[in-house]
Amino acid sequence: MAKVQLICRNCGAKLTSMLEAIETVEDAQLLTDLHCNDFESPILQGTALFLEGAVLEDCQHATSWSNPSVAQGAWLHLDDIAEFVADTEHADRLMGCCGLDGQKGPNRVCACGAEVGTEYSDCWTFHMFAVATKNTEWIERND
Repeated sequence: MAKVQLICRNCGAKLTSMLEAIETVEDAQLLTDLHCNDFESPILQGTALFLEGAVLEDCQHATSWSNPSVAQGAWLHLDDIAEFVADTEHADRLMGCCGLDGQKGPNRVCACGAEVGTEYSDCWTFHMFAVATKNTEWIERND
């Protein structure tokens, strides 16, 4: 498995430490739990689930997702970004009853102010971070 790190495209700041990239259906089935309860993380800490191609199709099929907002991207465990990003200044994006529901768009920013993703941490959502690809990029190191 490749090791990857998320960085800010705007300023180059590190947004995670090195993570194991989950890029195959087999790894996704082994290392994620898309049937977990709300308020739990479907992603293991230290991993990045890349939802594209066959992995996205398998995840949609396995969970009967019909939500068109579930699209290509990467999901991370909240603990993997906690020390690297801050809340947005847009108060309307910080809504939720027990945490952040992520319904109003990106709610986490880099120190430079670039929107880098959306935290979902409310009682009725998976607890995870969805990476915003516009302002981020991945660097890779193969071991």
